[in-house]
Amino acid sequence: MPIRVSERDEETVADFIEDGVRHCVEDARLRMEDISGCGIGVSGFVDSAAGKCLWTPLKDGASHIRSMVARRLGVDTYIENDANSVTVASQWFGQGKGIDNFLVVTVEHGVGMGIVVDGKLYRGATGIGAEFGHVVLVPDGEPCRCGKRGCVEAYACDGNILRRAKDMLSRRRGEKPDLDRLTIEDVTRMAKDGDAGLRKIFREGGTILGQGIAGLIQVFNPERVIVTGEGVRAGDLVFAPMHRAVKKYLNREQAAVTRIVVQEWNDFDWARGAAGF
Repeated sequence: MPIRVSERDEETVADFIEDGVRHCVEDARLRMEDISGCGIGVSGFVDSAAGKCLWTPLKDGASHIRSMVARRLGVDTYIENDANSVTVASQWFGQGKGIDNFLVVTVEHGVGMGIVVDGKLYRGATGIGAEFGHVVLVPDGEPCRCGKRGCVEAYACDGNILRRAKDMLSRRRGEKPDLDRLTIEDVTRMAKDGDAGLRKIFREGGTILGQGIAGLIQVFNPERVIVTGEGVRAGDLVFAPMHRAVKKYLNREQAAVTRIVVQEWNDFDWARGAAGF
């Protein structure tokens, strides 16, 4: 159910979730009494054990969406970071199936990450680990929505690629596209059609992403790194420089045992992972 979550209050979002879940249950010819639980995937810092979302870019302050949905549906309700949700979907149904040690990197409006070690999802001491997108690789670099500068996400995610593209296009002479209506799909198409300035922005994003992934492989020595999310639409604009950067910054011995897979995105993966919890 496409809604602008950041423009709605939480009560309204909880109403939408309830409507969506009840519709799915009815469509499957079941009753709510047949449902054992509900899973919610949300971007941000999520303490899943405590059922709390400590921070999300979708709103100011902590989120109480889990308790709101639980109250509406009357079933056990769980909340988890969205990248962890996609990681569980990969573990159950996708490229991570049958693999005990792998990483998932999601590239969309932000950059997320999920970690599986010895077959188990790793969350960190307080459940908010794996924030790969907010690792600073360029000191005092581009601004990030987390408040820092130079994060991986500040260069590699859809939102910041679009922001940087608009800024660059606004300074060009001559005819310009309607910047207020410009989308990441438009920018990607223009870059693929040969716009040198836009191609450079994607190339920088891919290089930073590859530099970060090389560091992750050095630390975790995973069997596989799965890169997924809507951002895979960029193709070689991002992933060719990403692979070059990984090769440049990673020891050959570790590169030899880790396979990097760019997985075609399926929007249902968020929900499949949330249900998996």
